Order: sequence, then C-alpha cells, then structure tokens
Amino acid sequence: QFEQFFQHLLSTAEAANYFGNKNVAITSAQLRRMFSRLEGSTAELKMLRGLLSQLQHKMRSTSDC
Repeated sequence: QFEQFFQHLLSTAEAANYFGNKNVAITSAQLRRMFSRLEGSTAELKMLRGLLSQLQHKMRSTSDC
C-alpha cells in the first residue's frame, strides 16, 4: 500500500513540476523517509491517494484550457 501511495505522490509531484531544479533523487528520498515515519493506516493511505488523484485531475483540466 505504501509503495503505491509513494509512486502516486512522486508522479503527482512531477506533474506539478514540484521538483523543478531540485535533485529528484535526494528530494524523493527525503519524502520517502518523512512519509514512512508516519505509519499511516490503509484507510489513511487510500485517502491521500484520493487527494492526489483529485489534484492530478484538476491539473489536467486546467492545462487543457
């Protein structure tokens, strides 16, 4: 569950150009450490993935304009 969430997070961050001129490997590792410490439940991870999906949807719809 965590790995699916984390890959979803990275793809959303990339789509939002979050990484910009940051070192992707270092930033990804920092994000992984931070989220792995939270030990979210399956329901919490599912909620976060829903949030990411909604953000991706909004980003796609605004880029179509």
